[in-house]
Amino acid sequence: MKYMLVENKGEIDINSLILMGGSTKRQNKEQIGRYGSGNKYALSYFLRNKVDIKIFQGLKEIDIRTAPVILRDTAFNKIIINGIETSLTDSMGPDWKCWQAIREIVCNAIDESDYNIVSSTEIVNAEEGRTRFYIELTESVLEVINNWDSFFSLDRTDCIHSDDKIKVYPRLLEKSGTIYRKGIKCYDNTLDSIWDYDIDELEINEERLISSTYYAAISIEKMLKETTNVNIIKEFFEKTSKNELLIEDSLSWFSKEMSNKDLFYSVIANKDLIVRHVAGHYMDVFNQHNFYLISSSLATYISIHFPEKTIYGLSSKNSSSNFVIRQENTSKENLILKKALDFFKEINYNVSFDIKIAKFTDYRILGTVTDNFIILSERVFDLGVREVVLTIIEENEHLFTGYNDCTREFQNHLFNLFLKSKEEMHAAFL
Repeated sequence: MKYMLVENKGEIDINSLILMGGSTKRQNKEQIGRYGSGNKYALSYFLRNKVDIKIFQGLKEIDIRTAPVILRDTAFNKIIINGIETSLTDSMGPDWKCWQAIREIVCNAIDESDYNIVSSTEIVNAEEGRTRFYIELTESVLEVINNWDSFFSLDRTDCIHSDDKIKVYPRLLEKSGTIYRKGIKCYDNTLDSIWDYDIDELEINEERLISSTYYAAISIEKMLKETTNVNIIKEFFEKTSKNELLIEDSLSWFSKEMSNKDLFYSVIANKDLIVRHVAGHYMDVFNQHNFYLISSSLATYISIHFPEKTIYGLSSKNSSSNFVIRQENTSKENLILKKALDFFKEINYNVSFDIKIAKFTDYRILGTVTDNFIILSERVFDLGVREVVLTIIEENEHLFTGYNDCTREFQNHLFNLFLKSKEEMHAAFL
């Protein structure tokens, strides 16, 4: 019979196979294991699926068997180790896949020292001072071995960027990318990405998986701001320009640092940049076929570092309010705008500036000001006349006073405006 061998220096403590939750690694962030449950679930998987597994504690082979037990008329197989009845059964982790079971054995070996993996051997023997796991080469185990790099980056030699936090590899799978943590696959959902990533500082759950790509995205963004590989930056712009569903296109670009500024700019210097969500307004630029489509957050980030760079769809006056002014209003917008302006005449409120309607890249923004114009978002018209009136008043007062949002001066001005209207209404002047 042929086996896969996973071994490491040191002899396994039998309690690590018996005590659920028993782990000495929980406080050690350098190690992969943490929860003290992985090898128990792995053992359960192998026993349940009739995969022969042999474990040697130095020169001693650990006796592993099962015995039937009944719980409320339901039969289970209790795991017995070296004659000790455990509370474990071979039904634990019913949804586990073969690669996850192998992962646990491999992770434990890595966490110890001097580990070794042999993909196929017919020789089964023991060695003093070492722990050895022999796993029968069933069809499912062979499938993991034949696709090893899909689950482990330990033997990958195609790294294109490496630092103390992250390694970047060309994407291995055709339909999805892979995220590893400390060399072990840790994201089991379908992921569309430009590259595969091995990221050390990710929090994992008891199944050794991350729940989302949020913290991975932070590491990816940092890498893009620091890499000295110009081909990575080029590929980033080329791929995200064509596919907005990539994880790399959803980066927040909040942090302002950038250590590879010159290299970064060399990639975009001779390219037109268009904010993706308003790209339809720039067909003339499209037709020149020399552009990158970028997210609004990346557009703002680039404008901060390279203010001389033109970005179509990004307001040069107010980078936090990216918009494209529309050339024509809809009949609905004209009707609501007329009602708002008629209301202002009725209450004798003076709107001193022309009003234009625009498409904003940030849907939360209802209005802004620029070049002595009040700019209303097309979305505010879906909220009704009252919201349009309130937005016009706010932007009109911004232009009239020169005060910015979220300032004490503007707040005081609005209070004074409100009080003045009440004084005039009731002829009670303070």
